[in-house]
Amino acid sequence: MRERRVSMVAVLPVLIALCVAAPAQERGAAPSAEMVPRFPALAIERQQPRYTGELITLSLKDADIKDVLKTFAVLTDLNIVVDPSVKGSVTVELREVPWDQAFELILHINDLDYHMANNVVYVAPLAKLARMPFR
Repeated sequence: MRERRVSMVAVLPVLIALCVAAPAQERGAAPSAEMVPRFPALAIERQQPRYTGELITLSLKDADIKDVLKTFAVLTDLNIVVDPSVKGSVTVELREVPWDQAFELILHINDLDYHMANNVVYVAPLAKLARMPFR
């Protein structure tokens, strides 16, 4: 399950237009047609918190990614299968973050992702995982 993200490319022009229009309006000037953003309003949905795992604290420096994944397996009682091509190290300082958020952050900084089926998590490089035909 993936979170829908709003592209910064789409949001940036709106933010710039608002920043340009705001100072003139604060000085009492009537908004001109040039100050009104010409971009459609973006509907940003309020979502329930994405991460629900128990809070953990991690302080790691150059830890092997496979050892870190093994630690997550022990902490979460999940069966984690690590693809043989997974390599990397982890340096993080995280305090009181949900374990599932920490897990995703650590995977993404190493260009990794996962596929979960029941109580088994398969971890592999992004490109390899995209080619896998999961059912």
